[in-house]
Amino acid sequence: HLWQPAILALIGVGILIIAYTGTANLAIPLFGVVMMLGGLFAAPMIYMMTTLAPVSARATSTAIALFGVNIVGLGLGPWVIGRISDLYAPAYGVESLRMAMLTALVLAIPVALCFFLGSRHYREDLAAARIRLTAEGGSH
Repeated sequence: HLWQPAILALIGVGILIIAYTGTANLAIPLFGVVMMLGGLFAAPMIYMMTTLAPVSARATSTAIALFGVNIVGLGLGPWVIGRISDLYAPAYGVESLRMAMLTALVLAIPVALCFFLGSRHYREDLAAARIRLTAEGGSH
């Protein structure tokens, strides 16, 4: 399950590089494709959290993860991109925002790496979670 978000992250980076370096007519549809990939990215992440966490902690684990994703992505992200854009302004002028957004794509590399590394242990962790669930008297 975890290899899918890793691959989608890398595909999304490739699409965004094309979008950020191309024309507006090309960028707008490509942003739509990336938004769709984002939805495909989130589903395995939420599935993983709800299957590995104990039943009593599933909603909490998902809520905490989504809170973190939104605080970083929607709260901290725009501020950091703006600061990077300000730093790039002397060198890139009106293109500084585009360059800052391209720079941020570097973060997808460790994200993809973490998903790939997590996928190496997911099957064993899922088996252990199912054993724990059976021992607790629940069903999966």
